[in-house]
Amino acid sequence: MGTLWEHFVLNELQGQLQTRDIRYWRDKNRQEVDFVLARRGRSPDAIECKWSVDGFDPQGLLAFRRC
Repeated sequence: MGTLWEHFVLNELQGQLQTRDIRYWRDKNRQEVDFVLARRGRSPDAIECKWSVDGFDPQGLLAFRRC
């Protein structure tokens, strides 16, 4: 269900924001963030998307913030 949920959230973000410029992020240690919204003049928004709260691990978001 996780992959299906990520695609659903991606479609909703694209529809609401009217952009296809939504990226993902991953570092050399394989920490990742599902969606990154980078808009001119603003700090990037990092979004982690999980089907279940039990699957949430903040390490990817923390690594992204350190970059």
